[in-house]
Amino acid sequence: MSKKQQAEVEARLKEFWDDHKDFDSAWARNILEQLTEVILPIIFKPSAQESGLEQLYVKSGVRVPPEILDQLYVDTHETMPRELFYYSFRVDEPDGLPTAVLSPLPIFKYALALSAYADYGLILQFPKEDEVYEGGIFDFILDRLDRFPRHWVDDRIIIAAQAREKLDQNESVTPDELAALARVSRKSIMNLAAPGKGGVVLQKGSDDQITSESAMRWLLSRPDFRRSIWQQQKNTRMSNRYDLPKQVAPSVVEPLFVPVAGDGSWFSPAERQQPDGHYQVGNGDDEKQFDDYWTALDFLARAASPRWRYADTTGRWRIKMATGWERKAREVVEALLSRSAQMESKNFNHTRKA
Repeated sequence: MSKKQQAEVEARLKEFWDDHKDFDSAWARNILEQLTEVILPIIFKPSAQESGLEQLYVKSGVRVPPEILDQLYVDTHETMPRELFYYSFRVDEPDGLPTAVLSPLPIFKYALALSAYADYGLILQFPKEDEVYEGGIFDFILDRLDRFPRHWVDDRIIIAAQAREKLDQNESVTPDELAALARVSRKSIMNLAAPGKGGVVLQKGSDDQITSESAMRWLLSRPDFRRSIWQQQKNTRMSNRYDLPKQVAPSVVEPLFVPVAGDGSWFSPAERQQPDGHYQVGNGDDEKQFDDYWTALDFLARAASPRWRYADTTGRWRIKMATGWERKAREVVEALLSRSAQMESKNFNHTRKA
């Protein structure tokens, strides 16, 4: 792994842990509540449920501070002798327990790992003694979630993780999965997949699912989407929250897609028309003018038949049609924009002097 890739991974991990300092999981709490109130009493005798649940919590590393037990006793079990309540270790009110108490449980670590993968494109690696998903996060997504009742996995973060796993394997996704990953409504996805003024942004395959290519192109055009970088984590020392260094390299800018013509040229900041200073782009015969390069690029990304005007060697403005898309580092495009702006400034000053 290059130093650049390591810096990107370390920056992303730092961002994740900074955002999850006060991590809690309503999904994990809901499962714990249903285990105690619904599932276990059906499977076991009520008396066995209490003693068995105690051991499950204790052996998972959960330690309830005395003040928490006092409050639980006052809130829920005043009719039970206090000594018996403490002895039985009745942790059957997980909604009232602080995160610090529940965080040792595997279900909370699953929730944390799902968040890291789904929204940050990372894979958390916990110490072996934690006994958390021996087969890795993919084993958890593909196998263990299938063992859960359907209503347990009907959660945005889980659906988003499943969507990212499919896209990482170049597989198509359902509209619901893409909506969860992008944090938008299903209606928004369906609108992008339907013909409109800007063309079809998201293409569907024969299975009526969103193709991985169009889904990734659209996701990477969104400023809030983080591409997967877990493939770069293999040799990094930033594998879990306890290894965070005091200083972390700045984040590396993410790539973007630009349209490419049949001759290999691409829609670059240099295509600004002079002296008007605008970009002329089109979707088929429908042409638009934009002063801003990023707005023009966004229009092309949404166009069903993207094309743009360029100046040939004689200075005449002709049309190029996109035959594909190519990744470019944002920093490269921004450098070209800066250079183009400097050239325009020089030409403007030269014209004024003349």
